[in-house]
Amino acid sequence: TPLYSSAASDVYKRQEICNMSLLIHPRTIEILAYGDAFGLPYETLSKPGLSDLDLPLPMLIAPGRYSTFEDFDTSPVGTWSDDTQHAVAVVESLEFVGDYSLVEIALRLRREMDISSKGWGGTTRKAIGRVHELMSTGELRRNGDTEGRGCGPLMRSVPLTVFCQARDSEALVTIAEENALLTHNNPDNIASTVTHHQVLAFMMSGKVESVCGYALERAVENEVKYGASSNLSDTLRNVIDGKDIAMAVYGDNVVLAFTTWSVQAMSYASFDKYDGPILLDVLTNVVMEGGDTDSTGSI
Repeated sequence: TPLYSSAASDVYKRQEICNMSLLIHPRTIEILAYGDAFGLPYETLSKPGLSDLDLPLPMLIAPGRYSTFEDFDTSPVGTWSDDTQHAVAVVESLEFVGDYSLVEIALRLRREMDISSKGWGGTTRKAIGRVHELMSTGELRRNGDTEGRGCGPLMRSVPLTVFCQARDSEALVTIAEENALLTHNNPDNIASTVTHHQVLAFMMSGKVESVCGYALERAVENEVKYGASSNLSDTLRNVIDGKDIAMAVYGDNVVLAFTTWSVQAMSYASFDKYDGPILLDVLTNVVMEGGDTDSTGSI
């Protein structure tokens, strides 16, 4: 797989993050990057649009670009996106400090964005663009934009949750809050990000009978706690009650698939419906639901 940024160039050689925990496979970040690259060629396509391509199943990483998103038009096969950049920045921060540091994470995200901001959402780009070396943790907790509803914080959640599970489980919610506040300082994103961290911790514990059911319970609690809208819980109810994931999440308007609650609901519902022993089969089914396919693929 072509390496997308210099900061990520040796991620396959260095797996020190795994020293923090034996809860997940030591190639977690590599697999996350594969899911990202797997879904990227189809980002923005709807489920019917993907079906019309008549792709071979199970799919492999595509040699062409089908997305209407132009940032990666000339990129080589196997290119990953900001989903992997964010995860790698967090991994390298945890390795460098040997502990959690919002300041170090923010600075490494800024360096990643300076290398390449292809595919970065507008909210995240503006927020990380404000980061500088003299900012305190308190300032970074107020750094996020109040209007964005995208899924930037989800991209940083896997290594942060691994760290909490292994080192400091009681810090899970606080770290999730800071993860959201860094780029998306609004109740909806905070509630959704905390829910996602809790879902990941739940899955790492091996309790995966119903990811959507557990996510719905946490979403309702967090929406009340943070004064958020019911977007996440409503979307989760739709996918639990519906037979078609894509229709339940974004219907005929694929633009709606790019909110954090849509990405989360599609990822959780796809895991519940398609989970199996072969990663390629799972990824194919997830990506065929359309929408923000590099994000759902990496999640």
